[in-house]
Amino acid sequence: MVYLDTSFVAPLVIAEDASDAVEAFVLKLKPGELTTSTWTRVELASLVARKVRMGQLSGSEAEAVRREFVRILGESFEILLPAAADFAAAVKYRAHNRVAPA
Repeated sequence: MVYLDTSFVAPLVIAEDASDAVEAFVLKLKPGELTTSTWTRVELASLVARKVRMGQLSGSEAEAVRREFVRILGESFEILLPAAADFAAAVKYRAHNRVAPA
């Protein structure tokens, strides 16, 4: 299982400097390996809304990003539902600048 958070998923649907590298990484993974959480949906929606407010995406571009995100999630990702303990663990790992163990 390879968990990708919003900062890693976003370049798959929004053109960024890291988009090519992220796509190359994802394409090397085996089918069924990708996971993310329902929280990523919220964070990506927030990111898209912010880019619209800042004039970095038009309304139609934002809608295209949302559709592509839904498509990619449905085709390639297992979606995990985080529990309160998961959020507490994430805070703990970020406080120590570590990556969660696999």
